[in-house]
Amino acid sequence: MSGLADATRTLPARDRESDPGTLPTFRAHARFQGVFRDYWEMAKPGISFFIVLTAAAGYYLGNDGPLAPLHMLRALVGIGLTAAGAGVLNHYVERGTDARMVRTSNRPLPAERVRPAPALAYGILLGSSGFLLLLFGVGSVPALFAGASLLIYIFGYTPLKRRSPAATLVGAVPGALPALAGWTASGAPIDVTAIAVFATVYFWQIPHFLALAWICKEDYRRGEFKMLVVADATGRRTGRHASTFAAALMLASISPFLLGRVGTVYFGGVLLLSAVMVAASIAFLSEPTRRTARRLFLSSLVFVPGWMLLVLLDKR
Repeated sequence: MSGLADATRTLPARDRESDPGTLPTFRAHARFQGVFRDYWEMAKPGISFFIVLTAAAGYYLGNDGPLAPLHMLRALVGIGLTAAGAGVLNHYVERGTDARMVRTSNRPLPAERVRPAPALAYGILLGSSGFLLLLFGVGSVPALFAGASLLIYIFGYTPLKRRSPAATLVGAVPGALPALAGWTASGAPIDVTAIAVFATVYFWQIPHFLALAWICKEDYRRGEFKMLVVADATGRRTGRHASTFAAALMLASISPFLLGRVGTVYFGGVLLLSAVMVAASIAFLSEPTRRTARRLFLSSLVFVPGWMLLVLLDKR
């Protein structure tokens, strides 16, 4: 595909325009790339990748025997497909509100580059493929957690955003359930450490999302979402929520060490990562501005890959 594009680009523009064979090929190739980008974007690859990361951490931490790479890969692909399906269905459901927001108005559906019916079919195909892969290739419990994540995201969190600020608390549940899907996919039963992993991912999402929402609050107002940041003119309530959940994140993330599942390297590293988030959330509480919100958001982006690396390095 890229070779064709490179070869076409080497032709002078006047030759591309005058050659009756080259121009349709060039246009078809560009059209294919555009369609691919649109369908890729609807799957929310950034969020889906984050979900796969947390599921991988759950799988690795829950696994007690020799690691089975193919089984783990099957589990992660299934969880990733389910998450991608949820992303596409979210694009489908929110296409009307997306059109009113600057940040989302150029998404494939509101920009009318993709029609609603194919998008709906695409989302159902991805989500059901992931669920069935987990159900028949990994296990019923991880399939249940991944399926519940999709359903809560689409039928719980998505409509609740237009009704109540509690949507953020509900939306963090489908974001954290894939960690339990990964944990149970390893064959481990749900125990206190599994709950600590779920809580870590859950509590992390609140300050992460509140920081992003504060940066984009005018867009959320245009979209008529009943988010906390829209109703909070001063930012104090948003800052208190972010600080409270950042502190809860610190307690949840060090719990695997207290439970003997990881070592001191993990403890020291995760304590530092969570302390940075606590400090950033307190700074946002003291001075709720886009600058302090951006710092909190960036510190939250560092936490998850750092946390996963520490799990990888220091699991007992």
